[in-house]
Amino acid sequence: MNESQAYEPLESDLPPSNRPEPSAAAPAAPAPPPPVYAAPAPAPTPQPYAAPAPAVGYTPNTYMVQLHGVEQGPFPLEHVRELARSGQLNASDPVSFAGQPWVPAASAPGIFSNKSWIAAVLLSFFLGGLGVDRFYLGYIGLGVAKLLLGWLTLGIWPLIDFILILLRKVHDANGLALR
Repeated sequence: MNESQAYEPLESDLPPSNRPEPSAAAPAAPAPPPPVYAAPAPAPTPQPYAAPAPAVGYTPNTYMVQLHGVEQGPFPLEHVRELARSGQLNASDPVSFAGQPWVPAASAPGIFSNKSWIAAVLLSFFLGGLGVDRFYLGYIGLGVAKLLLGWLTLGIWPLIDFILILLRKVHDANGLALR
């Protein structure tokens, strides 16, 4: 150090009692700006309900069926209905709609009627002469005709209807096989 240069102590070197007091006019440090938050992301718009996409290799509105343990198909709905009407497809046989999980055919929509075969048989046996079996199956006109004219056939019409329902030859009014 050069002798001409005098040593000037730094403010931090001075004892606290000798330190100069800060002036009141000195500007305070600026406050940090408030944090900026991004606007919340908009909620996703709900999509309308849609049927699940068919599995690869399937086309919409087709069914796979298991007949006697053998997987067959894909078949269009009308063909599966015909299998049910002809008795080749039972209500308990598994079906799969467009690659979805296997369910009993009675649970799949549009294949079997919501009317019970056993209920139709019992109604035909006990109340067939009054046409109740035909009313139950949705044939209102035949039910009224059987109610009014069934006695003229001396019980033949109710007997034939009972046999046809028992053999599963009568379907509901929509042409669907009974469960």
